[in-house]
Amino acid sequence: MKSYCTNCILKFNWDQVTSAFWRRYPNPFSRHVLTEDVVDRYFVGDKLFTKKIVTKTSSPPRWAERVKKHI
Repeated sequence: MKSYCTNCILKFNWDQVTSAFWRRYPNPFSRHVLTEDVVDRYFVGDKLFTKKIVTKTSSPPRWAERVKKHI
């Protein structure tokens, strides 16, 4: 599992940001993303926080392949 946090300030109005966010997946340019599920979403003040689980078809990291051989 990979966990990360990003922060950014978008210089667009709220309608543009939310519209782009909701149309992100699925899209024909990101065929490697199979699913995107929202686990949690909440506001703290004027900030929107989202926790998601993304299922992808990407290859596992090299260290995972080595572990797999020993199982």
